[in-house]
Amino acid sequence: MKRNRTLASLLLLLPLSLLVAQGGPSSPVELTVDDCVRMGLSYSKGLDSSRWEVEHSRFQLKEVQASALPSLSLSGTYTRLSKTPSFGVTIPGSDSTFVLNPSIADNYSSQLTLKAPLFTGGKLSSLTTAARSGLEAAKELYNRDRKELVLTLRSSYWNLYRARELEGLILENVELIKVHLEQVNRFYDQGLAKTNEVLKVKVQLSSVELKRVEATNGVRLASKTLASLLGLPLETTFALKTDVQREIAGVRPVETLVEEALRNRPEIKAASHSIKAGEAQVKAAKGDLYPSLALLGNYTYARPNSRIMPVEEKFNDTWDVSLALSFDLWNWGIARHKAGQARARLIQSRDQSVALKDAVTLEVHQIYNDTVQAVEKIKVAQEGVALAQENYRITNERFKAGLTLNSELLDAEVALLQAKVDNTQSWIDYELNKEKLKKALGQE
Repeated sequence: MKRNRTLASLLLLLPLSLLVAQGGPSSPVELTVDDCVRMGLSYSKGLDSSRWEVEHSRFQLKEVQASALPSLSLSGTYTRLSKTPSFGVTIPGSDSTFVLNPSIADNYSSQLTLKAPLFTGGKLSSLTTAARSGLEAAKELYNRDRKELVLTLRSSYWNLYRARELEGLILENVELIKVHLEQVNRFYDQGLAKTNEVLKVKVQLSSVELKRVEATNGVRLASKTLASLLGLPLETTFALKTDVQREIAGVRPVETLVEEALRNRPEIKAASHSIKAGEAQVKAAKGDLYPSLALLGNYTYARPNSRIMPVEEKFNDTWDVSLALSFDLWNWGIARHKAGQARARLIQSRDQSVALKDAVTLEVHQIYNDTVQAVEKIKVAQEGVALAQENYRITNERFKAGLTLNSELLDAEVALLQAKVDNTQSWIDYELNKEKLKKALGQE
């Protein structure tokens, strides 16, 4: 399954990689916001680190589960002994001697041991529960990191979109002022305008050109940021294919949003699993207060085998089965101290869970207020654009007819640019707030 996911990620990145390789940095990479998310998720090393944290917790659970199962071990030894006198018994009335303990220099022994825990005071089952809860917490934290990365990727896409839009508006304003400058120059040639009137327009044009330079640099920085998140060369340029949907959706009551966030946020789910793990750790620590019972079985194959008398210089096999009971009568309260540590961690986890819920509630309220404000700003900004356009149209016509001052047309041009910028900013802010609200509600 993991291999298939990796292959799918490589296939997704292949067309875009080929596009960059063939066309070079000057060939824009066509990108939708969904493409941006898919590529970023495939490339992110931070998210990959979170994924391996889940695998670490998974193997940790398997380790604990394995410790509760019977274990089988094999050991072997070879010992070379110095020569010692043999011990034997001479039978009365006979010259023969019965050797009870011969001197055997080369000793070989192999042992197969089976060990099975029968009772541990609930320690192993509690540790298994804790590890399982830890795995679930790791999965939820991975989901949190994934959702945060999705928000970062979408925000980066829309920030580049914003920078492009602002650059376009400023370029449009530059063209308006250039037309204005041509009109003023004609008036000056006809003796209808003074030198300072021409200079005023040139100063305004210089100011807007400066904003254009800043806007162009903003586009470059936003583009490099997005390319870095996608794992593409920083010189990559993008052709953004997803536009802002200039439609306002209804916003549900904030109380409903808070309930959904508290129910679905992966951080809160992870905190809940951490509390369960903490409770299990307390039980596991208390398990040391009880005796432990284990079943032991040994199969021995040795030359000589010490359990066979008289000792013979040949291989013999024996076996034994035991019940091993272990109980710490006094260890200066180590088990209680461990239980105290686990209990302190549990209380800490519970407090962190409450604090997290408070933080999520506040976050949802803030994003809700920002979204409502963005909607209000859109309405005001749209009206402002309409008024600024009408004001510019009337002022420009009056200026051509020589019925208004040059400074009034300059003011109208500035007001029109600002109104369009405010309108664009409002729509982008609204789009970003929608993305933030999705993340706040535990959605992707």
